[in-house]
Amino acid sequence: MKKVVLILAKTFRKKCSRAGQPTKFRESIEKGKKIHTIRENYDLWAHNIEKVQRGVFSLSLREWSARPYHSPQIEIRSLSQAAVQKIELKYYCNYDSVSARVFDEKSKRWRAILDVQQLAENDGLSYEDFKEWIFGAQPNVDKVFRGCIIHFTDYRY
Repeated sequence: MKKVVLILAKTFRKKCSRAGQPTKFRESIEKGKKIHTIRENYDLWAHNIEKVQRGVFSLSLREWSARPYHSPQIEIRSLSQAAVQKIELKYYCNYDSVSARVFDEKSKRWRAILDVQQLAENDGLSYEDFKEWIFGAQPNVDKVFRGCIIHFTDYRY
């Protein structure tokens, strides 16, 4: 079966205060705690996940064995089902807080995610790490992120 490859970071990004430290995403997935990932480019991922939903492809969750792009990839898990939802995250620098909303395809409306802490935990991160992962360490301006949630389970927002 053909595969859609989704590579998860093994260490925190350079723009995070924990840069270079292990993310432990692999362990979180194996324990069933990381149930999705958030990515840019909704259109690309909607196209790829549609292939998985039709049963033509599987979703291969992977990480680099060592240095990114210079080492082999290790498959963490292969999924025969996945889903994607549009997400918009807003960072408010005056309050040092994040709001989130997802687009509900059935109602064709945006719905607020009231518990952003739970969203972060479902992504395998603490709230503070999540905020930095998306917006960088100590942003001093309001920011908006638009992308998608790729779900590894039946859970939806």
